Amino acid sequence: MLRRTMAGVVVATLLVAGTGCLKRKEKITIAPDGAADIVIEYRGSKQDFGGRDVLPTAAAGWEVTRTTETKRRPDGSDEQEDVLRAEQRFAPGQPLPANFASPADPNAELYTQFPTRLTVEQRPDGTYYHLRRTYAPRRWAHVQYWKHVFINDDIEKLVEKPSESLTTDERAKIFAAFASFEWHRQVELAKAALADAEPNLAPDAWLRARAALRGVYESVAFAQLAARYESMSKEQADAELEEEADRFMANAREAFSTSLRGEPAMTEARMAAITAALDRQNLAHDVTSVTGGHNFEIRAVMPGQIVGHNADRMDEQDDGALVWEFSGEAFRDRTHELLATSRLAK
Repeated sequence: MLRRTMAGVVVATLLVAGTGCLKRKEKITIAPDGAADIVIEYRGSKQDFGGRDVLPTAAAGWEVTRTTETKRRPDGSDEQEDVLRAEQRFAPGQPLPANFASPADPNAELYTQFPTRLTVEQRPDGTYYHLRRTYAPRRWAHVQYWKHVFINDDIEKLVEKPSESLTTDERAKIFAAFASFEWHRQVELAKAALADAEPNLAPDAWLRARAALRGVYESVAFAQLAARYESMSKEQADAELEEEADRFMANAREAFSTSLRGEPAMTEARMAAITAALDRQNLAHDVTSVTGGHNFEIRAVMPGQIVGHNADRMDEQDDGALVWEFSGEAFRDRTHELLATSRLAK
């Protein structure tokens, strides 16, 4: 949504609000009989936990607790940190999770995917345990192209300046750049939704709907918008900009829908299908966007002696656990694979 781009990003950077990232830790302990215990701990602010990627829930078989802890900052002040802890035991031969969605969730495939497989192999010299987890690429990574086009070095330099030092023209340039990225992002989402719901839509119908989206962007007076925020407090500007973003988004979606409703033989049932498809594409994009800022630490404790692995390190203080550390950027547009094999001698 535009809110996530203009209000979520512009406000966060331009008005110096913290963005943070979710710290995701997980430990997988494999028993000699092939059972697996998975223990999870996620930490972050309430904002960090506000993303749309699904987290472990009781509905998916996890024992979950949520707490809030107080941390002391280097400057001596306190901050609140939310903590999610979850664990689940998987019996020998029981499939390991591929995501955190509950079985009945129709959007399971849209969340972060990490198919995990444990293979136990008997050989003459012992029992081999092969652990493999694959983080699947996120489907909307390519939208970053438009961000790089419009949020270029010049805009980045303006965003880094203190808010009070920006001129009206500079603020207008920042707003226009983020809005340009946003309307191109909306075009990508709308096109994908129509490909799902209306694959036989005439090309000129799509072009009219696209032009309607662009028309909303071109109707914004960015200089006037920027001038309104110069005398506002941070809190007031934050709230105003979010409201403006919501209006922009609502207007864009209405223009898109109105254009399609004007097409011959377009029915409400078909429009409902288009709306549902657009909602799904937005969810998938939001998962892609938020997960990129998450930090992952995955640990695996294997039976016997490690034969081979692609982990970053081994922690001898933690039962020889293999440790992988990476950010969500590692699987934004490509597969990220975790591999380990151990042998328990006869």
